[in-house]
Amino acid sequence: MHIGGWSVLLLEAGGDETPLSEISAMAPTLEGGPMDLAVQDRASIRFLRSYERFTMLQANTINGMLYDLGNRRDYYNWDWAGNIGWSYDEVLPYFKKSENMGVERYLNSSFHKTGGYLTMEEFRYHPKILDTLLKSAKGIGYQSNDINGEKQIGFGLAYGTVRCSTTKTPARNCLNFDICLNSSVVNILIDSNKKVTQDVVFKMKMQRHTVVVRKEVIVSSAGAINSPNLLMLSGIRPPSQLLEAGILPIIADLKVGQNLQDRITLGGLVYTIQYPIGIVFPRISNPEKFTQFLLQNDGPLMTLGVGQAL
Repeated sequence: MHIGGWSVLLLEAGGDETPLSEISAMAPTLEGGPMDLAVQDRASIRFLRSYERFTMLQANTINGMLYDLGNRRDYYNWDWAGNIGWSYDEVLPYFKKSENMGVERYLNSSFHKTGGYLTMEEFRYHPKILDTLLKSAKGIGYQSNDINGEKQIGFGLAYGTVRCSTTKTPARNCLNFDICLNSSVVNILIDSNKKVTQDVVFKMKMQRHTVVVRKEVIVSSAGAINSPNLLMLSGIRPPSQLLEAGILPIIADLKVGQNLQDRITLGGLVYTIQYPIGIVFPRISNPEKFTQFLLQNDGPLMTLGVGQAL
């Protein structure tokens, strides 16, 4: 957004966030609600829910603000599959460029940098049981690792895209940045000869609009199902399937939608303990804890909603 001469338009299918979505610990309660564009996969007998975020900046709305780059082997597999430039070694410099690492023990790590626009910090409230769990893991031979560092086999404290204050909104002052909420992209119009994007068609308030593209289009948050669906509606897929649907093939040598993969979430193991020290919603969703969160920027609502040790 800070490149001179560029104007950026964000088309967001959902609306604005709610106050509840600003609380990382409450992220699991948003799944299946109005902000969750849930898709059910009927490819097998079982139903698998695919949680796709349906609000502005969807990725951080329901994932508890966790910062996780995934496993480097996936990046290498993408590169080996023909996606040149997507190996881990090639994308890591861009992740580092975006980072403003605030976790002190990782400041000198070769996997992180400071000075970027995306601030990472540890979650400020640590449950009492957390240190006990990490010590237990170390006692049976597992190391305490950076989940985005050199070794991912082990246990470590999670960190997320958390800043010192939500009142600091650097993107708000970008004069070349516009947002259209409740705007669903219909398709991308591509020049059939040059194979470059010309326009993007989107629907807002039951009306279709067209925006002219001068630079590039980034399909970033449509999800594992809707991203390939949008590309196919735009004419990107082998001709046989597109012609059956009445869509003119524009780029026919890409097997879009033929290797659908989405990550499977395991809720984790559940143990019953004698003492009331676990982070459970009936215990933390009360006026006292909300007041602690709002006025002191502390308390159990400042935890990671999906697991603080990984």
